[in-house]
Amino acid sequence: MKLSSLDRYKIDRLDDEIFYQHPRYVHHLSDVFRTRLTKLYTDYLFNHQVILDLMSSWVSHLPLNIRYKKVIGHGMNQSELIANKRLDTFWVQNLNKTQIMPIDDSSADIGLIVAGWQYLQYPEKVSLELSRV
Repeated sequence: MKLSSLDRYKIDRLDDEIFYQHPRYVHHLSDVFRTRLTKLYTDYLFNHQVILDLMSSWVSHLPLNIRYKKVIGHGMNQSELIANKRLDTFWVQNLNKTQIMPIDDSSADIGLIVAGWQYLQYPEKVSLELSRV
């Protein structure tokens, strides 16, 4: 299925970087969903893996009792990413402007996007880039 210009239209036409200029230390998911998501990660992610947490913030929903090989974070607000203690490293990038990620080919075992797909204007390009990484 190909997305049309209308499919890519954002209600808020302002640059995303304006919205994310200030940190927002809020939960974007319900308590119940966060608990289910952490359980899912516990069942399917393993400690020997490099995890890429795209469109992250001050929390990653990864189980606290598992130390992964490496957790690489991406988001739109540096202060939020600094506050995320699960991230070993991170970078800030607007994926609606630039979909190419500053990560080497085949450098992550798992790529996570939890509540971000609906904000992407070019999800097919992000998916292809995620496949490369």
